[in-house]
Amino acid sequence: MATVAALMVSHPGNAQTTVASSTQAGLMPSSYSAGIASVGVPAYTISQINTLDANFFPDSIGVNCSIDGVVFSDDFDGNAGYSFYVYDNTGAINIYDNVDEPNGYQVSRGDSIRVFGDVAFYNGLTEINVDSIHVLGTATIRAPRLVTALDETTESDLVQLNGYYLVSASQWPSSGNSANVSITNGTDTYTLRVNRDTDLDENPAPMGTFNVIGVGGQYDSSSPYDNGYQIHPRDITDIVVLPTIINGVPLYQVSQINSVDANGAADSLNVTCALDGVVYTDDFDGNNGYSFFMYDNSGGINVYNNVDEPNGYQVSRGDSIRVFGFIAQYNGLLEIDVDSIQVLGTGISLNAPMNVPVANESTEGNLIRLNGYSMITPSQWPSAGSSANVNITNGVDTVIMRIDSDTDIDGTMAPTGPFDVIGASGQYDSSSPYDDGYQILPRDSTDIIPAVVAVPCSAPFFSEYIEGSSNNKGFEVYNPTAGNLDMGPYKVYMSSNGGSALAEFNLMGTLASGDVYTIVNSSADPTMLAIADTTLSYPSVAHFNGDDALFLVDTVMGDTIDIIGVIGVDPGSNWPVGSGSTANNTLVRMATVSNGQTNWAIGATEWDVHPSNTFSFFGNHSSNCVVPAVPTVEFALPTQSAIESIGTTYLTLNVAPTNTTADTVYLQFALGAGLGFSDGTISPAPDPVTGLLDLVVPAGSDSVSITFNVIDDLITEGNETLYVDIIGVSAGLVAGVQTSTTFIIEDNDIPTYIIGQVRGVDADFIPDSLGVTCKLVGTVFTDDFDGNNGYSFYMYDATGAINVFNFDDVASGYQVQRGDSIRAIGTILFYNGLTEIQVDSIALIASGVTLRQPRQVYGFDEGTESDYIRLNGYYLVDPSTWPVFAGSSVNMEITNGQDTLVMRIDSDTDIDGTQPPMGYFDVIGAGGQFDSSIPHDEGYQIFPRDTNDIIPVTLPELYISEVMPSSSLSAPVDGDWFEVRNMGSSSVNLNGFSWDDESREAGKHTITSSVQIPANGTALFVEVADADVAAWETEWKQNGQGLLILNEGDEFDNGFSGFSSNGDEVNLYDDAGRLISAAAYTGADVTAGFSLEFDMMGALVGASVDGVNGAYTSINGDVGSPGDQSPIGLDEILSESLTLYPNPSNGVFTIASGNTQEKSIQIMDLNGALIYSKLSTAKELQVDLTNLAAGIYLVKVKTEDQEVIRKMVLR
Repeated sequence: MATVAALMVSHPGNAQTTVASSTQAGLMPSSYSAGIASVGVPAYTISQINTLDANFFPDSIGVNCSIDGVVFSDDFDGNAGYSFYVYDNTGAINIYDNVDEPNGYQVSRGDSIRVFGDVAFYNGLTEINVDSIHVLGTATIRAPRLVTALDETTESDLVQLNGYYLVSASQWPSSGNSANVSITNGTDTYTLRVNRDTDLDENPAPMGTFNVIGVGGQYDSSSPYDNGYQIHPRDITDIVVLPTIINGVPLYQVSQINSVDANGAADSLNVTCALDGVVYTDDFDGNNGYSFFMYDNSGGINVYNNVDEPNGYQVSRGDSIRVFGFIAQYNGLLEIDVDSIQVLGTGISLNAPMNVPVANESTEGNLIRLNGYSMITPSQWPSAGSSANVNITNGVDTVIMRIDSDTDIDGTMAPTGPFDVIGASGQYDSSSPYDDGYQILPRDSTDIIPAVVAVPCSAPFFSEYIEGSSNNKGFEVYNPTAGNLDMGPYKVYMSSNGGSALAEFNLMGTLASGDVYTIVNSSADPTMLAIADTTLSYPSVAHFNGDDALFLVDTVMGDTIDIIGVIGVDPGSNWPVGSGSTANNTLVRMATVSNGQTNWAIGATEWDVHPSNTFSFFGNHSSNCVVPAVPTVEFALPTQSAIESIGTTYLTLNVAPTNTTADTVYLQFALGAGLGFSDGTISPAPDPVTGLLDLVVPAGSDSVSITFNVIDDLITEGNETLYVDIIGVSAGLVAGVQTSTTFIIEDNDIPTYIIGQVRGVDADFIPDSLGVTCKLVGTVFTDDFDGNNGYSFYMYDATGAINVFNFDDVASGYQVQRGDSIRAIGTILFYNGLTEIQVDSIALIASGVTLRQPRQVYGFDEGTESDYIRLNGYYLVDPSTWPVFAGSSVNMEITNGQDTLVMRIDSDTDIDGTQPPMGYFDVIGAGGQFDSSIPHDEGYQIFPRDTNDIIPVTLPELYISEVMPSSSLSAPVDGDWFEVRNMGSSSVNLNGFSWDDESREAGKHTITSSVQIPANGTALFVEVADADVAAWETEWKQNGQGLLILNEGDEFDNGFSGFSSNGDEVNLYDDAGRLISAAAYTGADVTAGFSLEFDMMGALVGASVDGVNGAYTSINGDVGSPGDQSPIGLDEILSESLTLYPNPSNGVFTIASGNTQEKSIQIMDLNGALIYSKLSTAKELQVDLTNLAAGIYLVKVKTEDQEVIRKMVLR
């Protein structure tokens, strides 16, 4: 009855796994309804095939079956193949194949389908590996299921998470890329998968808090498969950014309010809101009133009112403003009708305008640039004091250019000939549907830029375009100038199908006069690949079809200098060119063409058309610009090195352009110290006496090589050097710039050590290996902290890490790159406590090595020196010393409230010149040291490599409020205890948190299960056994009061570190080892049987007093307030909702207490220095601290016998 089969589970780029399978016990197939039948294939519900074993591996792996379901996602595999999701009324599952199935099913949300295939499994994700798909009909997709966590129950389901935000916006991918992005709600952190086959990568990262809908996914490569859960939004509309409420109205991004219906009417009409943006125009209403434009990172909008707002805001480009008002629409133009305007900043650099072919609904409100337009009717140009609509065209499209009389343009001369124009994209369409009348409004006369007439033979242009069968795609860029051309400033873009999706590629290197730069699809014909200078994998500018436009841009001048097709226009399948088209042809630029062309009507006439897959012209181009040059010959490298044991190696001379006749290069060989002809052989051989060699360069050569056979003499002797010079050439050649080279034989008899072998130190912390010459192999994990000539960077191996140093770059010119595996030869030195290898040579072994995770440390010492480390939960001691001006290096003191350490900001990073980090942060970097005196056991530092290494974090508002260090009770209820209070507005999960005494060891007593401490609630850590918890509660009269008690061996591990009556500490750490709170006391503070009370800053308030601050006497005489829900200073103030707003603040904020009781208000910095003090009976008190530096401050509000402390963040 059971049949055994071999199921082949495969994914692109993964080896296939063969899984034996049989009909699974317990799977009861249902009968098919009439219609589609498949003999012998059982039909199951999804829940019948997605059960798992203890390792989260499917019970039904390999089962061949069919399922019916409703498609609720798009296809996340945009190429050949499937990866989409379906659900039925019992569950959901991924549908996968690495090729599209034969009938070519096109994935569409809402399809009701029947899928035949095998149950498969990929990195934790249960799938159906498709044999065939049949469409049964359509259905309405159900609403997503609201969940609070991602786990096995959410896998493949349509779910929704609410109230999350990005951990780091820098993780958001650029267009054409996929990425895993970390999101958090402040408690839980999950992975949001951005797939490049959605439109998410083409949109900016969402700012602020958002809700997200998507598919629950999983990627976990190891058993048990109970981790790596993800959410996959299907498109940008699945991420709904939640507005911030400002003065009672929501703060939106422009993209949240600029959608329109089918008639072009605004969906958000009359919505009252606030918008933040940067002003990028002047005021087009120069009289009383406003009409100007601003943008944020999601779009642009017109700001309007028929009167100036009361505070008299004066419009100025580069102002960062907040606008309050309601959404309006005037003749198709979306506006915010202003109530008030606040200036948030000034002097903001404006974004470059969007290069677009035409103004339309997608450009409305934005700063745009139209290139290559001309006047249609010059008589439309307005006289001084007049406004006018002027029709302009690029030969394909006609656009209205609005000349406003409040600019300096009216009354000037009308432009003659082609020009580019920059301005705001507007609209004036008085009838529904509002889909016409789009305009561009230049801001002043400098926005109208006369087109530069191309100087013949002065700039690169496209010389060949191959759009052949399959992946046979490629093109050439030609240098028509008389000299070598630096290609760095030039970039090629591809506009796909007339859409906004762009691929781009930066050209690089130097291109010789008359030479071509060839770029080819990485899967093209071998003939093309052999010619290619660069091959590109998908997606790229070499993955085009006949309907995709290519354009070449000079990024320095900001000009498009050549095009193939029309940017932003979908022509259908191709653009006509001569006797053919841009599809299925090879196009070769005519020899008479001397410059690029941005008018395609002209450009389309400049090509010779050849049949598909013609490659014979590829790789060279002839034009009237360049007379064939005499070939130049020169050494490929100024210096070349090889290990003595290499055997055979080569010295290469380059010839460019290719020579047409056999020629000769005359060389002179000279031996350096210690080198003789017995150290190897040279072929062809120079004269052994004179060192001269006549080297023949055969006709048609682009290079010629000399063969070295190096002999390893097994003698430790240092490096040996051979000098080679070009001393002459025959008539068919000219000598180039590089006429000399140095060939270095590196002595491989130098010993190779692991880093741990050279890092030992003596009692004075001086290296034991000082002065030793050796080789070290390691992985580079920093950039070069010596940005000038020389090196100072760090590398590690499996045994340790070390600084790599020299005053000068090594002869090979090695360029430091993270992830390089290198071999460094040099001498162990020592500088102010830092062990270094001063390098003589560096050899690159491999690049792109994935760096290991940094090691988390809790302080600095000799063990952290040069290591790749991470320090969590610190803040700046004095932000005012931050190097806000670029080019400065500085030592910054950082602290977690207990330990003060040094963070070195190096001017060769991108950190100097930025703003200091606000509040707490984690920092990654290299462990350093600078200690100039013996013993060298101080001055340890951390060197962050760039701004991404400084990671802002938010700590939970927990503090240790009470400690019982010396109970007077009898066993078993006489154990020590302490209380932790949550001052935040939401609960905190203590899972993974830990605590310790004065040993200060994060992770010592770790909470090993999910324990939620509610907002304004407490948790008690008690030194009692499970069996005695009830007795302890009885002793403290707390039976049935719902105390949250954590005891040794149950909620936390490693016992209970008892507190000393002679003085001790209690330290609380989060799940990343960050110090959250600390409480310390001395022996003089301790009275047996009395707990000690602490404020939010960890300061000792004193011993508990019966009847004060909730304290009372236990049955047998101890005094304390375990579990009291009215913490010190909150009885009256918090009950009346003490709040600070806004928080964070720009310096002006309000303290609201809700009562008129006399209150002492003090504001201190984190070092306890008093900054502000005031007595007040007001319910609300406004405070102005705009004169203070940005950072974290403490606000203490105190009544006669209570006090509360709140944190305020100033930005």
